[in-house]
Amino acid sequence: MNLPEIKPEWRTTTVTELCRSMREAQDYSALPILADALQDAGCPEDSDVLDRCRLGSVSYVDDSVFVACVMCDEARSAVNDIASVLADVGSPHSYGWGDDDERVGDPLTVEEVVQTMHESLHSRMGGYIQMGQNESYKGMDWNEDSAFWKAYRLLTGDNAQGTYGPGCIFSCSC
Repeated sequence: MNLPEIKPEWRTTTVTELCRSMREAQDYSALPILADALQDAGCPEDSDVLDRCRLGSVSYVDDSVFVACVMCDEARSAVNDIASVLADVGSPHSYGWGDDDERVGDPLTVEEVVQTMHESLHSRMGGYIQMGQNESYKGMDWNEDSAFWKAYRLLTGDNAQGTYGPGCIFSCSC
């Protein structure tokens, strides 16, 4: 995940209010306006940060994480916190043919899990990740105060709560 380097002096009232407004509405169409505000705050014209803003909305995860990084330094730690949880969860495993420990999927990414969590919380169809025989997620702490929830909320600004928490986005082969 490519996280922007943001200087503290660029976090003016205008910049943080624009970010807060986009996050509350879950609408990132004002990213080009954010580029102007960042430039007014001293962000150099040739900056990757301005280039990213001028792209406009890319995807829910990319936009929400980018805006979180513009708003606060803690967003970088939140990405690392989710990555750490995912390292503990591991990769999807086989469904019982061949070696039971056989990994059949790539390691889970922050982008994949944040997008699936968003779909799970905001769609009647929900979203989930098939884990095969890997049931390591079942023994993990998914309560509302867990590291995952705190990081998810910091990155997305999404305070929605699911019935079963983040653990419900994983499905086993049982």
